[in-house]
Amino acid sequence: MTWRKGRYALAVLALAMCIPILGAHAEEYRLGVQDKVRIKVFEWRAPQEAVHEWTAMNGEFIVGASGAVSLPLIGEIPAAGLRPGELAATIGEQLRTRVGLLQTPSASVEIVQFRPFYILGRVDRPGEYPYRPGLTVLQAVSIAGGLPRLTDPALMRLEREAISAEGSLSNLALETNSLLGRRARLETELAGGTTIKFPPELMDQASDESIARIMREEQLILNGRNETLQTQLAALNDLKALLGKEIEALDSKLHLKDRQLNLIRKELESVGSLVSKGLAIVPRQFSLERSEAEIEGSRLELETAMLRARQDVSRTERDILEFRNKRHNEVLTELRQTQEKLEDSLRRTSTAQKLLNESDQFAAQFATVGSEEDNIEILYSIVRRQNGTLVEKAATDTSLVEPGDLVKVRIIKRRQEQISSRLTPVHPAEAVVTQVP
Repeated sequence: MTWRKGRYALAVLALAMCIPILGAHAEEYRLGVQDKVRIKVFEWRAPQEAVHEWTAMNGEFIVGASGAVSLPLIGEIPAAGLRPGELAATIGEQLRTRVGLLQTPSASVEIVQFRPFYILGRVDRPGEYPYRPGLTVLQAVSIAGGLPRLTDPALMRLEREAISAEGSLSNLALETNSLLGRRARLETELAGGTTIKFPPELMDQASDESIARIMREEQLILNGRNETLQTQLAALNDLKALLGKEIEALDSKLHLKDRQLNLIRKELESVGSLVSKGLAIVPRQFSLERSEAEIEGSRLELETAMLRARQDVSRTERDILEFRNKRHNEVLTELRQTQEKLEDSLRRTSTAQKLLNESDQFAAQFATVGSEEDNIEILYSIVRRQNGTLVEKAATDTSLVEPGDLVKVRIIKRRQEQISSRLTPVHPAEAVVTQVP
């Protein structure tokens, strides 16, 4: 029965480790100092036929200044520069080695909080701020309170509100598009499909890189979740098939025992008749009766084994049904939550757009041609650690910020000859390159 229990163990462990797949961004992301991760460790224990959760190892941990995470039982593990999946593999191997386990436990690592980014220069509130995926320089500036203005105080306040509102709208647009993609993916998963049918709101903007990235990531998530589902169901169905073959084998053995028992009983009947006539000895009769009892006992053991195998088949069928129902309910719950978030995001977008329109209309009453702001130019740069060295590069307001980056904002006055040609459009990247050494 050992092989049957082993296959059932694999199926149950697959169910216990059903963990949502991370997006493509999280798969490529490499950990660094101040990143907070959530770690979960599970182990299949065959004697108990149950999944054991290492509660002492489960929790949220921060990558320390040394680039390592300090975990119970195994101590510090280097994490900086590793992908979450690589750290999970290291944790499982270290735990097996330190504790002396026969099999490597299954571990998962999920990023719950990215390390912060920093912004300084001509912004309202320079300092350290929490990072969020997809953050641009313009959004970082809006988080830091926007750019200071060198004009009338009323315009300074209005401009700050406008920049903050634009940043909020940009964030809300990204959030709304992400939620639209997630909702389309969940609806496809609920219908059992393999290809996501995205709404027109996203398809009309498919040429935009951010929208295309959202659509790619959601399709990858769907593929991964479908693959996980099929793998787990296949494991349970394989176990059910093996149990069915075991039942067939036990049934054949029972038929064989019945034949043996019938033969012995016929022989016993014949010998008993001879003994009663004095033509055969009694020990022969006793030997046949003993053989009959042994065969009957063996037959009872086979019947018990068959009942146990049928119970295992019923349990496997119940596990398949429960797994499908659980997956269906999880998708339904996530879809409902996504719809609620989407409606909230659309409400906030409408409010932010109205506030921005009101600010623009009010600011137009104070705007004057040739004001001092026409003589300034905004320059952005990003300081990023690459291969252990800090490198500063020119950036635009649409450049992506990464965790640990330092965003610099400068405001300079244009030369007088530039003012006369200010109506000529200049690409922001070209302007930055010519001004930053």
